[in-house]
Amino acid sequence: MCIVFILGSKIFALQERHQKLAREKDKALDVLNQELSWQEEKLHTVLQSMNEGIVILGDADRILFFNQQFLDLFGIQLNHSGVKFLDANRNSEIRKLLFHTRHGQVKKILDFCIQDRDLIFEVKALPIQFKGRPSRAILLRDLTAPVQSERSKREFIANASHQLKTPIAVIQSYVETMLRDSSIDGEQREKFLSKIYERSKDMTEMIVRLVELSKIEAGQKPMDSSRINLSLFMEQKLKSFEVLFAQKNIRLESNLAKDVFLETSAALLEMILDNLIENSVKFMPEGGSISCNLRDDQHRVLIECKDSGIGIPSEDLHHIFERFFKSRHAEKWNKGGTGIGLAMVKTAVDQMGGSIEVQSQLGKGTQFALRFEKAKAS
Repeated sequence: MCIVFILGSKIFALQERHQKLAREKDKALDVLNQELSWQEEKLHTVLQSMNEGIVILGDADRILFFNQQFLDLFGIQLNHSGVKFLDANRNSEIRKLLFHTRHGQVKKILDFCIQDRDLIFEVKALPIQFKGRPSRAILLRDLTAPVQSERSKREFIANASHQLKTPIAVIQSYVETMLRDSSIDGEQREKFLSKIYERSKDMTEMIVRLVELSKIEAGQKPMDSSRINLSLFMEQKLKSFEVLFAQKNIRLESNLAKDVFLETSAALLEMILDNLIENSVKFMPEGGSISCNLRDDQHRVLIECKDSGIGIPSEDLHHIFERFFKSRHAEKWNKGGTGIGLAMVKTAVDQMGGSIEVQSQLGKGTQFALRFEKAKAS
């Protein structure tokens, strides 16, 4: 009986120990599952907050995971994973992405056209294990802005060099002629010096405008915003051009709404109006007209500058805000320029958070319409 009791006690103790171990094991598994769940949630949060777009594909290009940035970059909608990539969105650019990331580890710079926008992505693809399954991860990084900025810088330098090359060559030829030919009379020498002066003035104007444009683009142009009475500002600006208007017998018409206020930089606003009015005068025959209007359009203000000048060909309208662009039509009229003024206007308008539109007809004139947010009532 004693032996039975002892054996029973040992069996009971073993059962207790087994149950304790089972409880501890269940507790450890719970902790482990919680840890795994937390780690998965943490990974999901990290992947969703990435600046890069990411999509993970399994067999037959079935989507296992994607983040919101990927959807935004490609302009597509997906409600859940588990579907085949091409079934989810039959897009030629998706096919292009799949083609370039089909095999092994990949790193490429690719151009895409998505929703009528030209975009440049760095594309990386690498084989991974995702939830225990062989998969491949595709990462997209948007390089559009930095690549286009670098391209613009290269084009800017090339165009600036080309634009400065011509006046320098002309100046050099006149100077060489005067140095080489001592028989040049005073009248001819005066003519040469006048040409040299004109060309050097053109170069100075171009350099000054290039510096101004660079400052605006770099955000270095003072944006000392202040509350401006736009009605008075435009009235004073138009008065400052009265002598220039009189020289070409230009008729000015203006209709300026009263007490319209704008919260913006006076320096940028002045530069915009100066360039638009100077352009109108430059490309207008004598006896023409300029109309400047200011309208109060509820939450926005509308500035219109219209002239009866030579006009702009329709094929040139999409290019007039590009740096160094000069319409051949203007050159036929011997109305050259730096090709920078309207680029400065567009950049300044963008800096001020506004918009600018242009309409034009050959031989009838051009109209610029600018819109800005009104200043809040003080």
